Amino acid sequence: MRNIWTNLFFFVFVLLLVLLLEGAFTSEPDAPSEQFRKDGAAYGVRRIIDGDTVVLYKGDKEVTARLIGIDTPETENAPGGPECYNEEATTRAREMLEGVTVLFVQDPTQGKRDEYDRLLGYMTLPDGTDFGARMIEGGYANEYTFKGKEYERQSTYRQLAATAEAADIGLWGCE
Repeated sequence: MRNIWTNLFFFVFVLLLVLLLEGAFTSEPDAPSEQFRKDGAAYGVRRIIDGDTVVLYKGDKEVTARLIGIDTPETENAPGGPECYNEEATTRAREMLEGVTVLFVQDPTQGKRDEYDRLLGYMTLPDGTDFGARMIEGGYANEYTFKGKEYERQSTYRQLAATAEAADIGLWGCE
């Protein structure tokens, strides 16, 4: 009987150790640390608000995030009403993001949060591609520079937007 309890104790101990090492008992910090800004952090995608704004989660904590460098057409919830290609852009974002874990990386040239207290950054998809670049490339988003402040991926995003616009892809086909 004693051997069973010893084995059970050892099993529970190893299980807890594995969970701790996997980060199961950690939660997202309230404010991003410098390490977070440098290396990014893995988050699950809880909800897509529109093509450039999502709700991310880690453990039981949620954070609303706004993507740097892209702007998608506004949805029916916007003060000015829905814009052309908004449904397609939001649908595409859902197709790429629902049920996945993304790497969220902040840009040292930008603030940590915007005026609405949304976390600012870029998202990398599980296959390693840049979500913002993919949205621009497909004509679901335009390159967006907030108040003229340059950002790290600006050159790439602008080139992708120019190519999509020249090909009349996606939102560029709106009249």
